[in-house]
Amino acid sequence: MSELSPNTWPRQRLRTRLASWLLNPHGTPSLARLRAAVGGKTVLITGASFGIGEATARFLASAGAKVLLAARSQEQLDAVATAIRSQGGTAEVHRVDLTNMDAVADLAQRLLAAHGSIDIVVNNAGKSIRRSVALSTDRFHDFERTIGVNYMGPVRLLLALLPEMRRRRAGQIVNVSTFGVRVPPGPRWGAYQASKAAFDTWFRSMGIEARSDGVVTSTIYMPLVYTRMSAPTPTLRGLPGLYPEQAAGLVARAIVRKSRVIAPWWLPPAQLFGVLFRRSVEWLLGFFFRRSTDSPRAMGLAETPEGTAGPPRTPSLRRAFRTAGLLPMRPRNLVRMARAVVVQGGRPSSLCAMTARRSPTQPAVIDEAGTVTYGELRSRAERLAAALQDQFGVGENRGVGVMCRNHRGFVETVLAASAAGADVVLINTEFPGPQLAQVLAHHQLACIVHDLEFADAVNQSRYSGGRVTTEPSTVGLNLDELIVSSSGKLTRARRSGKIVILTSGTTGTPKGAARSPKFRSQSGPLRTFLTRVPFRAAGTILIAPPLFHGMGFAYLNLSLFLGAAIVIHRRFDPHAVLDDIDRRKVGVMIAVPSMLRRLLDLPESVRTSHNFSSLRAVLTSGAALGGELGTRFMEAFGPCLYNLYGSSEVGFGAIATPEDLRAAPGTVGYAPAGTELRILGSDGQTLSPGQCGRVFVKTGLAFSGYVGGGTKEVIDGFMSTGDFGHIDVAGRLFVDGRADDMIISGGENVFPVEVEEVLASHPAVAEVAVFGAPDEQFGQRLRAFVVVRDGMDIGEEALRTYLKERVARFKLPRDFVFLPRLPRNALGKVVKRELFPA
Repeated sequence: MSELSPNTWPRQRLRTRLASWLLNPHGTPSLARLRAAVGGKTVLITGASFGIGEATARFLASAGAKVLLAARSQEQLDAVATAIRSQGGTAEVHRVDLTNMDAVADLAQRLLAAHGSIDIVVNNAGKSIRRSVALSTDRFHDFERTIGVNYMGPVRLLLALLPEMRRRRAGQIVNVSTFGVRVPPGPRWGAYQASKAAFDTWFRSMGIEARSDGVVTSTIYMPLVYTRMSAPTPTLRGLPGLYPEQAAGLVARAIVRKSRVIAPWWLPPAQLFGVLFRRSVEWLLGFFFRRSTDSPRAMGLAETPEGTAGPPRTPSLRRAFRTAGLLPMRPRNLVRMARAVVVQGGRPSSLCAMTARRSPTQPAVIDEAGTVTYGELRSRAERLAAALQDQFGVGENRGVGVMCRNHRGFVETVLAASAAGADVVLINTEFPGPQLAQVLAHHQLACIVHDLEFADAVNQSRYSGGRVTTEPSTVGLNLDELIVSSSGKLTRARRSGKIVILTSGTTGTPKGAARSPKFRSQSGPLRTFLTRVPFRAAGTILIAPPLFHGMGFAYLNLSLFLGAAIVIHRRFDPHAVLDDIDRRKVGVMIAVPSMLRRLLDLPESVRTSHNFSSLRAVLTSGAALGGELGTRFMEAFGPCLYNLYGSSEVGFGAIATPEDLRAAPGTVGYAPAGTELRILGSDGQTLSPGQCGRVFVKTGLAFSGYVGGGTKEVIDGFMSTGDFGHIDVAGRLFVDGRADDMIISGGENVFPVEVEEVLASHPAVAEVAVFGAPDEQFGQRLRAFVVVRDGMDIGEEALRTYLKERVARFKLPRDFVFLPRLPRNALGKVVKRELFPA
């Protein structure tokens, strides 16, 4: 489809159309006047393959002009010429690269030899891929090419054509420029504006001489035009601007009226404002820069191939709220929610308070003990917060450790500590005493709230601070006792405490990743979630992963914000999950890949005996989702699977919808709004699509550093995730494996995930994990740990033969170890240290 087609760009909102009408120049001449001006004349148009040039060529040809189309793309020029001829117009194609001065001079000679003189020249050629300085340090050739297309090439062409025009004392040159050359330079457009400004200066200087010889010169300082070059991102396409046909109308107006200058009415005031308020303008440009991204081409992504959806546009926060059912809302409830935010700030307790103000009787938490409403949850959390302050001095610099399974006690404790302004340390429930002691040594905790089953671990850690259990016990106070005895007089904290999420610790000592989330940094991911995933206000969400993990905790907060009923269980039971989906009409389920596999391992008769019609979305993360597992799950439960990517350090990095997983099984999809992905090589340079490198993420959700010191590697504001991966030509991210898990065997790099996926596809294999084992000859060799399905039998040679037909020889495991089960942590990740005991 042509770029000038009205269907190419999304229809503007009414307010955007109105702003475009008020701000931008207009005045397309009638076809009769245009025929009188260009009929029978020869018009040369550079940059005629797309956008303004293509639209101008079609418009002038329809008025009887003979148009000479010049650009680098032969195929597209032929398509434009064919379209013009099919409408009865006259068009010639002249392929030329404006950065090649000899080719430009040759073109001028050929045109003069064929036509004697050119009546009108429309200089429209332009190049810019809108690249920031950070992505330009190794791409000086782009500057050279931009200067060639925007400045040197046009000058060389006009110098060759001008003598004949001046001799005949006739002709016109229309320079299609940009308003950007007359205002302070904007970020990412530097090379484009500089080269365009250079030509503009030369053209205005040349025009003084040319006009004295009868040659008309016109300059159009175009506002924003919706083309691939001028508006390559959704942000720019949402601003007031012109369609290519409207811009072509301005070119026609310049030709008919022989205008010297056409520009937006606001350009002179903007120039004056830029001089008088330089610092303010620079601040505004910097603000815009921080909230926009480089174009896909600038980031090394190819144009989205035909047949692929590409990264979806994320709408405004208001529209996202409407999609989720949070708007419209009664003014009274809006005031109540605003009051809750003002009093408590952007902390978890404020999310609960907002919903409690709006819908106090809405179910909040559903667990083994029953149901608690948002009004009850808020009341209990605030009374508990007051009691924790009175009993243990909880508050700033005196945090609360939470070592609980998934139940209301966990939620109440987190909300209470948050309301008190204390740091909350979420502790893995599988930590033994010595490991727990290592973790607690790095945190200043006023008390620990734990389930009774973890009392021995806390005792072994020799923790000497306050202790509260979630059930009645002789160890100390319990939550219910504190809530009942509370004075209810909560001292409001001035600061929001940090949420400390511990890394998984599958390969070493867990580290605390602290973050203080701000609403501004959460806005983009929130908009993405609410529009790409069918979350709905007041719905029912089942969270299966542990709430102490970043994944479970994030969805807990999102559920509180949406006012959803949160279904949780102390331990994952696939039968109980199916029963909850059926009985409680669960709309969204959160689960890790190993949980999905356990659901699929249930007999089909068990699965089909339950009703899943309410289930709109299943979100998975926390470990690699193989393409085979994702496909099987959607075959069994329908197209409801969403694959997310992130880590304790960077937070939410990407999301793949069911459509993405169908098109590219195993992908983790696209980055959310406000987040950028980059694949870097060992030299820190951005890699091309398809190349495997280190995954880096730029996001406002990144943690502030490990508790006790240290952080992840950061390059140009992008933080390492510790993974290797690649981005395909459509911009989708694929995670190839953890950097810690990469095996170097005989000089070859092997990521275990690929081998694991192939083995998992064997019908006799229930579970599999592949790691590197020491090898004297090759440095490392692959060792596969396999769990065979019940009632089936398979040996090492059969699996090796199965692999030989599907993977390269150097990826074959040398050893196969058969186990009754794989050791996994609470999140379903395989614990490597238990497979390789010291």
